[in-house]
Amino acid sequence: MVRYPSSKKLWLGMERHLAAIIAGDIVGYSALMERDESDTFERLKAVRKELIEPEIERHHGRIFKHMGDGFLAEFSSVVEAVECAVALQNGLVERGASSPEVERIQMRIGVNLGEVIIDGEDRFGEGVNVAARLEQLAQPGDIYVTNLATNTIDVYSPDGTKTVFASGLNSPQGLVFDRDNNLYVADGGTGSIFKYDTSGTQTVFYTG
Repeated sequence: MVRYPSSKKLWLGMERHLAAIIAGDIVGYSALMERDESDTFERLKAVRKELIEPEIERHHGRIFKHMGDGFLAEFSSVVEAVECAVALQNGLVERGASSPEVERIQMRIGVNLGEVIIDGEDRFGEGVNVAARLEQLAQPGDIYVTNLATNTIDVYSPDGTKTVFASGLNSPQGLVFDRDNNLYVADGGTGSIFKYDTSGTQTVFYTG
């Protein structure tokens, strides 16, 4: 079993540690604001105070960055990060059950376990970047998670189903995304590079 240190000093003077990162983003935020700015603002504020912040705290996480309609949060346990993400999506479904579809607040979530750079209360590095790119891949209500145990990217959907978006990952830190958010995965066993578009369709990009 590989054991990771909780933190270490690098020769460049940067401190790093292993963390599970959640990247969350509200779907269609601009359209919601255009439809009814004041109502959307109040509803989003309520979602943050009544759902997002309490669930993250309950699962022993910490929000380290707000980004308008999104956030980044850090957890010491990937299990708690995934459980928190599921609780957030379920909570949004319950809150929006009685609202018209065009007014429902939905979220995309990416979860990644990786090394992050510590800068005071902020976090940077590939561990954060991969979570953010996974969130961009996700469909409304979905959770995209890097799974180190199976070397896959798993998708948790609102109906509770779990599917595999991509497999054969050597390391989440080795994932490459292009400007259109297509994902490239190197398969160490075959020497091939597979390309996954945003719908999950796989093609062979390169054969070794």
